[in-house]
Amino acid sequence: MEKVSVIIPMYHSEVFIGQCLQSVIRQDYKNLEILVMDDGSTDRGAQICEELAILDDRIRLHRLEHGGVSHARNRGLEIATGEYIFFLDSDDTIHPRLLSEYVRLAKAEHAEMVFCHYRKLKTEQMEQAMDKDLISDTLPRWQMAEGEKAEEWFHLKYMNEMLGIGGKMVRRSLIGELEFDEGLARGEDTWFLYHLISKQIRVIQVCEKWYYYRVHAKSATHSLPGESGKQYFASSRRVRDEEYQKGRLKFAARWENLMIAQMQRNYTVQKSVRNKEGCRNVRGIAVVEGEHSLFKALYFSEKFLYYCCFYCHPLYRLLNGMLPVLLKIKEAMQ
Repeated sequence: MEKVSVIIPMYHSEVFIGQCLQSVIRQDYKNLEILVMDDGSTDRGAQICEELAILDDRIRLHRLEHGGVSHARNRGLEIATGEYIFFLDSDDTIHPRLLSEYVRLAKAEHAEMVFCHYRKLKTEQMEQAMDKDLISDTLPRWQMAEGEKAEEWFHLKYMNEMLGIGGKMVRRSLIGELEFDEGLARGEDTWFLYHLISKQIRVIQVCEKWYYYRVHAKSATHSLPGESGKQYFASSRRVRDEEYQKGRLKFAARWENLMIAQMQRNYTVQKSVRNKEGCRNVRGIAVVEGEHSLFKALYFSEKFLYYCCFYCHPLYRLLNGMLPVLLKIKEAMQ
């Protein structure tokens, strides 16, 4: 039975790490090593892990100096001994049959990566969902893509599901010497996955929402982007540029759309906290981006909204708030 190394980077997660680990302990697939990479936490998270490790010797806590989530994951990769690597965030949980189904499908179909859909849950919903799924006998639906089709999944069809590393199981031999870029403050997992997918691998998608993403105030996607927004969309730009240079304009255009959406969201966050330096940084990048040929190929409405964001933000907020209503009207008229 193949071993799965579960890598969990942890930083100030005392409120969530116990539930996260319980969801792994309760997996019906037992050949696991559970590597908790403590990224210099000063709360009780490490103590909770040590207490659980007494009850389950598969849990191994590794204390690190604070170096960021990429540093923690890289150290986990260095010590992992499993044939498969599964990535889990410390505030999330997983369905009790997730790993057994992942391994079964990976072996049967010779897949190098397996992922599933995620379900967004508030903290008060998390335990209820886990308890309900303990008795679930649902047979998971799944589909497979290989080579260029797998790349289309990543760039187009399942971009949202494949942006983050949480919930992905990867064959260790595929990763090789690849590491997470510790110089990226955001999107390091997107850049990591891009390199894996670029190898034109065989990927399986489990069509169930078996990865439980916790929505809370301290979620990475709800926190203020670091370094005044300078690196918030760096990984999207990197992928955009790579695909543009390869002449794959359909993929590059999709990343252009994502990047400008990230820039608008970032600028809005900086405005909301009155971070003048952050606003100047993002606006300066926006001006340069406006000269890119992919940006110039956007629809007029997209470009108009973009410029409103950076030069007439009150109008942008008004128009952006109207979009959901207009889309509902459009759907009703069809």
